[in-house]
Amino acid sequence: MWSDDSRERPRRRAGRLPATARHPVPALAVSAVVALGSACSRTETEPLAWADEALREGRLTDAWRLSGEAVDADSTSVPAWILRSRIALHSMRTGPGLVAAERAIALDATDARGHIVLALLEQRRRRHLAALAAAAEAVRLAPEDPRCHIVHGELLFGGGVVGTADHAEAEAAFREALRLAPESDRARYGLGKALVLQGRHDEAETFLDTVVEALPHHAEAYYWRGLVRMRQRELEEAEADFRQATDLDPSLAAAWFNRARVLRMMGRNAAADGATFRHETAKEEDERSESYEISYHGDTDASGPALLLARYLASRGRLDEALRVAESFAVDHPDIGPAWIVLAEVATTATFLELASEAAEKALDLASGNPKALAAAEGAAGLRQALARDDEAQRRIRESFRGFLLRPGDPAAAESYAALLEETGQGKQAGQVRARSARFGVEP
Repeated sequence: MWSDDSRERPRRRAGRLPATARHPVPALAVSAVVALGSACSRTETEPLAWADEALREGRLTDAWRLSGEAVDADSTSVPAWILRSRIALHSMRTGPGLVAAERAIALDATDARGHIVLALLEQRRRRHLAALAAAAEAVRLAPEDPRCHIVHGELLFGGGVVGTADHAEAEAAFREALRLAPESDRARYGLGKALVLQGRHDEAETFLDTVVEALPHHAEAYYWRGLVRMRQRELEEAEADFRQATDLDPSLAAAWFNRARVLRMMGRNAAADGATFRHETAKEEDERSESYEISYHGDTDASGPALLLARYLASRGRLDEALRVAESFAVDHPDIGPAWIVLAEVATTATFLELASEAAEKALDLASGNPKALAAAEGAAGLRQALARDDEAQRRIRESFRGFLLRPGDPAAAESYAALLEETGQGKQAGQVRARSARFGVEP
């Protein structure tokens, strides 16, 4: 274990900051990290297996490095390139992910996995037609894989691109996904949404009721059911659904907008004015987020968009995404001082002490007189002092919080953190944690 005195730490090789490896999360019951043998004892399959394990455990920096070793060992390995593209998707490396997915497809165009990851990466870049084409190809190649139908169905909602929405085809995609995976709540939700968009409200409500029952923290399911009830003039029930949606996800602008509409129909004008204000604020934040994300995913090597997005995500409480952007960019661009400053700031907010300390140390190495680097180092030192004062309950919450940030789509990680929040009287925050977990998509 490192000494508390950072001066005693040996220098870590630039680009090697596996944050998750230094913060084990017992609640997730993850398997032990495989000990790395000497280079001469490795087989070509070892880096690939280790990279896959690191991805499953949420150790994305390790996973990315190991996947690089895997493709270096065998540049014609389709599984290695597909795994590298998946790691890029999870670690917010959109550009390199596209390169990896396209390489996998060039080597074997009949493997649907490369196409489905390509679809998700193109979706991030807001290249909707390319994403739709890749998803359709994945369905053609793997018609018995429900994940392909789910991604295809979601893209058929249009993504805001004129002329690309086909709600009837989306319905068909989700029905096929449900045939293949009858317990899929994500397919059931997509089907309910597709039915609402076709005006088939009675059918839609049945599916959305099931989703809400199975996933009581799925904010968007409440929103779409609220639309059904509003159109059926069930105003009290509609307002309750919109209120639940905004409680679970305060950033859901459409829910605020329709909540205001329903409140005016009910004659509750003061409450409607408040909901309208929240809608305008949420819509403005949506637009800002969209602009930052488009800039970043369009060029993940540009420092300006990366650092702006990381800071913005952290300010909005989306710390899991902020960590991924900040750590990936700093690791991939080890000589850019501001990248380490931002990583130290985000890691401090997320209470990853060792990552924050190492990032601040690196920032000071690159720019010792930079006031922001000094502030980042002070922030990490303050975190060390705060953690030292934690009682057992606070330590449990922080540990569970870090587990959730590392694996936000893992229901066990979300539930562990949410349950501890409830124990300490933070029920609303617990609901929002569960809602955030419920939003995560299918694993490609």
